[in-house]
Amino acid sequence: MVKLLSVLVSLGFVAFWIYKNIRRVKATEIEHIPTGVSRWTYALVGLFLFIAPLVIAGGFHGLEDVLRQEQEWVKTDARVIGHHEAGSRKGRTLYRSEIEFTDTEDRPRTEIAETKDASPPEVGTTIVVRYDPNDPSKVAIDEPIMRWAITILLFVMGLFLLFFAGGAALQVMRLQAIAQKIRDAQLRHQSHIVNAKLVGSQKNFFLSLRNADSWRLIVQYRDVAGREFTYESEPIWDYNPEGWSRADVPVPVSIDIERPEIGSVRIQDYFLACKTIGTTPGGAPYGVDNR
Repeated sequence: MVKLLSVLVSLGFVAFWIYKNIRRVKATEIEHIPTGVSRWTYALVGLFLFIAPLVIAGGFHGLEDVLRQEQEWVKTDARVIGHHEAGSRKGRTLYRSEIEFTDTEDRPRTEIAETKDASPPEVGTTIVVRYDPNDPSKVAIDEPIMRWAITILLFVMGLFLLFFAGGAALQVMRLQAIAQKIRDAQLRHQSHIVNAKLVGSQKNFFLSLRNADSWRLIVQYRDVAGREFTYESEPIWDYNPEGWSRADVPVPVSIDIERPEIGSVRIQDYFLACKTIGTTPGGAPYGVDNR
C-alpha cells in the first residue's frame, strides 16, 4: 500500500508540474477569473476522505503486527547462509536471507526470512531474528526501527490526508450553505448589494490540494449602525489577487438584509472593476499572467 501511495503521489506532482508550466505560457487577456468549486474538487476531496481511513487502518494493522512480534515472537541469533532474489524496488534488486537458527525446542532450523532488503547481511554473519514459536517458518530479521517507522509513516500519511480533506470538505460545505442562503434571500427579495472594503487575500490552504492554487478575498462591510461584518469569497483559482486586486476599489457583496452577517462576495464584478482601471497598484498591466 505504501508503494502504491508513493506512486500516486509522484504522478500527482508530475501532473501538477506539467499543468502549471502549460498555464504559465498562456499570458492572454483575461475577461474573467476561474472561481467556485468544480466537480474535480469534489471528486478529489471525496477521494482523500476515502483513502485516509484506509491508510490509517493500514497503520493500525501494522501496529498490531509490530506489537504481536514484539510480545509473542521469539528473539534469537541466526547465521546467514545464503540469499534469494525477491523482486526489485526503484531499480534495485531485493533479497531475502536464508538463515540457520535453533528454535525453543533446540531443533536446528533453516528458513528464508520474510524481510526483503537491497543490501542484505553478508553470508556467514550472525544476525538477530524473530520467529513465530507456533510456526517457526515465519521468521524476520529483527529491525524494530524500520517496523515502527513504517507504521508511524502510515499513521502520519493517513492523518495528513484526513486533516486536509476534512478541512476542504468543511470549507466547501460552508460556501455551499452561504450561497444557498443568498439565493433564498434573493427569492424573498431580501438581498441587497453593498460596497465592502478589501482587507486582503489569503491562500486557501485546504483547497489548494487541487491541481491548482486557490485564494480567497477577505472583505469588511460597515452598515449605517456602525456594525462591521467580515466576508470571505469563494475560491479563486490560479490568479493570485495580489496581482490584480486594488484596495481603493470597493468590493460588491450580496447580503441578506435580514441577516447581514450572511454575504457573498461578487468576485467577477470586483475583478472587472479593478480591470477597468487598467493597472494594479504595482503597475503590472491586466491581461498579464500575474500568478
